[in-house]
Amino acid sequence: MSALPDPLIRLFLPFRADDPANPALAAVVVFAVAVLVGWSVSATVPVFEAHVSGTVTVDNPERPADVFCDGNDFESEILNGTPSACDEPRTVQKSLGARAASTASGLVVPFGLAVAFSWPVAAAVLWALTGASKASGSFRDVLAGTGWGFVPFLLPAAARPYLVERAARTFAFPGTLDGVAAAVRSILVGFGSEPLTALSLAALAWSAYVFAGVARRVRGVSRGRAVAAAVGPAILLGVASVVGNSLGPMPAQAVGYGVVLAALGAPFLVAPREVIEFNKQFELIGFRNTRSVEPEEWYVALHRFGGLAFVGLGYVLTGGPALLV
Repeated sequence: MSALPDPLIRLFLPFRADDPANPALAAVVVFAVAVLVGWSVSATVPVFEAHVSGTVTVDNPERPADVFCDGNDFESEILNGTPSACDEPRTVQKSLGARAASTASGLVVPFGLAVAFSWPVAAAVLWALTGASKASGSFRDVLAGTGWGFVPFLLPAAARPYLVERAARTFAFPGTLDGVAAAVRSILVGFGSEPLTALSLAALAWSAYVFAGVARRVRGVSRGRAVAAAVGPAILLGVASVVGNSLGPMPAQAVGYGVVLAALGAPFLVAPREVIEFNKQFELIGFRNTRSVEPEEWYVALHRFGGLAFVGLGYVLTGGPALLV
């Protein structure tokens, strides 16, 4: 038995953690990490405002189209009159620094939500890859244990304000509003800062180490299977992060679809046998001896990995991987 406090054992010696983690405490830990990650992004708002300078000329969104203001459209002028907003200038100056600051501010909540949403996804994947209900330990224990695996992401969060300030000082920001927004996002996720990228990857590796310990101690699987169940998804998460950041932010509609897909796939991932048996019992209403129906293992596995595909695709569509790592 180690003399270290329980939280340190779960973070640094997860393979030696004897008792399952406290679910309530794990929820507090994940919430705290999500808040601090969001704070690390909010702390960069004044940094971008200070280091991004210049203005850009854009069409004035408050001014109606020329067809309504030039007096050439007789029918529109008779029916509607000349809009009063036609006195507004055709173009306006927009501050690039303000756009950079608003972009960073708009990412505060998504960064925090990426942590919160990743928690049940990570627990469900670890549960499924270690045998689901066939192995020892409950899903509640797995969920509690994986919560501690998000503490390592405080590493890049703690360094983000300083590293972003250092990157923004020398970064060549584009001269367009959309270009500035893309650059800000790139810097915040680490693409514009190699040290921040390194810290994010280190946090991901540490997190996988904690997850492997959860798989070994809570689920009772072999050390090799525990490592595979944790490292495999971590690698896929890193790849999804690279691809997601290359594509840019997900549209709101895609995020909504992602949440729905993940919600639909979660029951099949966490409890495929129970879902199959429930569906079959529902189909056999009116028949005798319905309790003798039992699904084959391959059929259960097919549903489990179908659920895994839904949850994984949904998670990617939410943009979570790109913000977490």
